[in-house]
Amino acid sequence: MKQHAFFIKRDNSSLLSIALVILCLLLPASAFADEAGYFYDDAGRLSRVVKGSEGLIYNYDDVGNLLSINKGTVTAGLPVIQSINPDVLFIGSTTSVTIKGLNLFTTKEVTSSSPHLSIRQLNITDTEIITEITVSADASAGTIVNITVTTLYGSTNIQATLISSGLSFSPSQLTMTPGSIEDITASIIPNIGRDVTITINNSNPAIVSAPKSLTIPSTGYAGFAVNAIKAGSSFIKSGNASSFVLVKNPETVEDFISRTTAVSVYIEPPLGNSTTTALPVSVYVDQPMGSSTTVSLPVSAKISP
Repeated sequence: MKQHAFFIKRDNSSLLSIALVILCLLLPASAFADEAGYFYDDAGRLSRVVKGSEGLIYNYDDVGNLLSINKGTVTAGLPVIQSINPDVLFIGSTTSVTIKGLNLFTTKEVTSSSPHLSIRQLNITDTEIITEITVSADASAGTIVNITVTTLYGSTNIQATLISSGLSFSPSQLTMTPGSIEDITASIIPNIGRDVTITINNSNPAIVSAPKSLTIPSTGYAGFAVNAIKAGSSFIKSGNASSFVLVKNPETVEDFISRTTAVSVYIEPPLGNSTTTALPVSVYVDQPMGSSTTVSLPVSAKISP
């Protein structure tokens, strides 16, 4: 009897397993569509939510404030990489890298088999991944490394080359007024003798606008325009290359006057002279923007004998 009971129990278990498999096959795909997948960035913040064929993308500023939540499209299928910009990585530095392709929304990680690379994910959509890749200073120039993108549906590779040149922006700081335009020059030194497309990150697009990418020709340098929108500040960066942009409202004549009060000019008398002399002092103030008058205001001065 015990042997008989054992075989009945085993058969019931097998039947239950078969029934579950059949049930899963018969259920419509919509039965699983309500299940959401959550993805987090390197700082532990929620970066993406996947639910069926729709997704949400969470964007943060440099200090972790949530800037926006955007809708994205999710495509099931093996990831496809079409390009990587730049396709060179600067040794001893951090490079901002854009990987473009298809079916990338469910990316779990971006990695490399090279021990010299450290990769940080910044932003991911179904067609684009923006990362920062840091290469250690002891890496060898000319080394070709594999960059691997792994999603929920598979993985794929693309290659980049390590170089000893560096990327820089000039000037490192700009002061602008709303509506003005200034140029920043990007340079690769030493020049590598071929075109390189770099990724440009703007920390505050509401304050200034700048292109998202720039192709530096074989000359090794190229300029791009920065447009000031309103008062505030922003960092324009590409890896370690950076320019700080400060946008200020133009000052008026009243601004100058409100900061200055009239004072006396005092000159100490020479030895043997009991007379204190007050002499006029010439003061020149640059014209404020939009003003046709030049303001001359008194200044505090002390002159020793």
